[in-house]
Amino acid sequence: MAAHRDARQLQAVEQEKRLMNFSAAIAMPAEDLLIPLARDLCRDRDEAVRARTSTGVESIWQHARDQYAGIDEVNRGRNSLSNKSLTMDGPIRIASPLGPSDGETRSTVFVNITRPYTNAGTARVADILLPTGKMPWDLTASPVSDLQLLAEALTNYPNDAAMLFQAMPDLQQQITAGKAEVDAAIETAKQIIKDWLEECDWLGQVRTQIIEAGLVGTGVMKGPFPKPRQVSPKISAALKTLTILSPTGQLVAKQLENRLLYAPVLENIKVENCYPAPGCGRDVQNGKFFFERIPDVSRRRLEEFLEDPTYFADQIRACLKEGPKSLRDNKGVDKDKGYDLWLRTGMVDLSDYVSELETLENAAGDTELSEMFLTVTLCNQRIIKIAEPMLDCKEFPYRMLLWEPRDDSWAGIGIPEQIETPQRGLNGAVRALMDNMGYSVGPQVLEVEDLIEPKEGDDYRMRPYKHWIAKTGIPGSGALDDPTKAMTFLQFPNYLAEIMPVIQYWLKMAEDTTGLPLLLQGQASTDAVGVSQQLMNNASTNLRLIVKAWDDCVCKPNIEDLYEWCQLYGPETAKGDAKAIPLGSSTLLVKELQMQAMLQVLDRAVQPIYGLSPKRIMTGFLEGFQIDAENYRPDEQEMQQLQAAANQPDPRVESAQIQAQAQTVIAQIKDATDRLKIAIDAQAKALQVQQASDAVDTQASANIAQETLKQQGEHERKGAELAAVPPVTKPNGEAKPEEPPMDVDKALNTLGLQ
Repeated sequence: MAAHRDARQLQAVEQEKRLMNFSAAIAMPAEDLLIPLARDLCRDRDEAVRARTSTGVESIWQHARDQYAGIDEVNRGRNSLSNKSLTMDGPIRIASPLGPSDGETRSTVFVNITRPYTNAGTARVADILLPTGKMPWDLTASPVSDLQLLAEALTNYPNDAAMLFQAMPDLQQQITAGKAEVDAAIETAKQIIKDWLEECDWLGQVRTQIIEAGLVGTGVMKGPFPKPRQVSPKISAALKTLTILSPTGQLVAKQLENRLLYAPVLENIKVENCYPAPGCGRDVQNGKFFFERIPDVSRRRLEEFLEDPTYFADQIRACLKEGPKSLRDNKGVDKDKGYDLWLRTGMVDLSDYVSELETLENAAGDTELSEMFLTVTLCNQRIIKIAEPMLDCKEFPYRMLLWEPRDDSWAGIGIPEQIETPQRGLNGAVRALMDNMGYSVGPQVLEVEDLIEPKEGDDYRMRPYKHWIAKTGIPGSGALDDPTKAMTFLQFPNYLAEIMPVIQYWLKMAEDTTGLPLLLQGQASTDAVGVSQQLMNNASTNLRLIVKAWDDCVCKPNIEDLYEWCQLYGPETAKGDAKAIPLGSSTLLVKELQMQAMLQVLDRAVQPIYGLSPKRIMTGFLEGFQIDAENYRPDEQEMQQLQAAANQPDPRVESAQIQAQAQTVIAQIKDATDRLKIAIDAQAKALQVQQASDAVDTQASANIAQETLKQQGEHERKGAELAAVPPVTKPNGEAKPEEPPMDVDKALNTLGLQ
């Protein structure tokens, strides 16, 4: 690609040299070269003007703009000032349907429904295409690029491939580039194109194009075309120095000029200034040429072109001397009137005007120079500039957006033309109603002459509290005997009830003919939940066709042209092979349907279990409400603070954790307390049982002791009695031994009672 760019730059330099030679050639006597060429180009222009006028679209455009402003054939006189207040296009008009009265007796009111319908339709399309001010396009790598096809073709011819790569090392580098390098180059090109579009306010130009398409049926986007940029004095001095150093320096300077001194620009122009070639059909690209009229160029601006070396200074000085000329009679009209410049883009055969082609041919014998694709600037039947397009493609830099296609015509049908019949019917019904109201608002007075006279004298005008005097001595046999019969009031009938259904009918017809219901204008037709959203989706059905047409006819060609411009004159890091993807009908339009589902699942979609990105979900959610999330992105410092804060625990989480821990501790303490209480209760119960058992044992011991004492006393008594009785001897004559006495203390200790 770099080699292709260098070849393209060399070709541009050579073509510029040839054009300079041609300029030098036409600097010769004008009647030899310049005048014949200008005469033929002006003949093409006149042919294009006549062909467009014969189609009748010019009157349709003017009628559409008048209808949008609330002007028709009935109130046109009321919307004009005196004949002395004129412009180049006619008398000054007041944009209001009400104007100074000229003594009309009929209503001229204009109930303008064209303006709100046009505004609603164009605003709806702009909201679909540009919801948050983002670029409605993208760049993606080509599935099968040209480099891949070249690499596949060279695989069978390794020797040729080696020689080719030796001659073009950059080509080999691009063929062997990995996916990361390709993606990086596409991203760089995307950023460069976005920067160009932001510089020329492309989004604003798109909105204007949509409005023009809805108003007159055709919106025209011109470009890309080079526009001079301001550079610093050091850069300008460096470029001049490079041009005088060496031929290589000239090439480098040329490359830098294309990058620094000029930038591609896109702008919307009015369709009234476009004159395609006759017979182009529904596509202006089918024609041989395309003329653009730049009206009202001031003398000061034309003098500024003298400082541009690409313009022919002698021809500009001749135009300044002649003054502005009319297109039709080629005569001076008004010195204060602006000049009309005409840009003619198309093929120009120079061989008919140059006798010696050697001055226009390079050393390689370029014979194609005799017919070149050029842009020629005309002023006052003179050629003041000849330029070659910056891109390789030989297409007219004019992209048309049609609101509704017209059969066999490159011009479309706008909303005012669609709504013309309902607008005229509504105006007629309302004017009839106003006329009827004017007749019926007051009574008609029937007066018999010479019966009464005003007390004030000759003032016979009606007004409140007016005094009348009945004449005396009324002569004639037909005289009235009652003066009150001298004046009778007749009531005019009121037809309000009969006219209002007609008005409602035409209002309904306005919705049906345009496909734009009142719902798009903010007027609710139902209060049922979900029904309004469904009606809104159905109302956008026709508008989606316009969005698709803009994608195919405007957006995609513009981005492709800018990408080619970037490949030819952009940095090396942006070189690649990509294709433009318009997003209007595929992504932006579907977001409206996605928004309905997102409102229902937003709270669940951010849960980690679903594996979705909360950041992207919130971005899409904000875009659904026409909020650009990029305006709320944190900068690097804020992002670091947010990340640091994210690493720190949330105070609410900490509080919840502390509360949970406290609850756990409380539960543990409560559990231990309950267990201790149960143990104490068990010990208390065991103690009570032990005490009861001990009491029983004590009582039993006491009873035993008491019984023992009793028995001991009984033994002592019996011992005493036995002591008094002589001892008993055994049969062998031995005396029986006496039993030892009981130890009472020892017995009590044994029982635990002492």
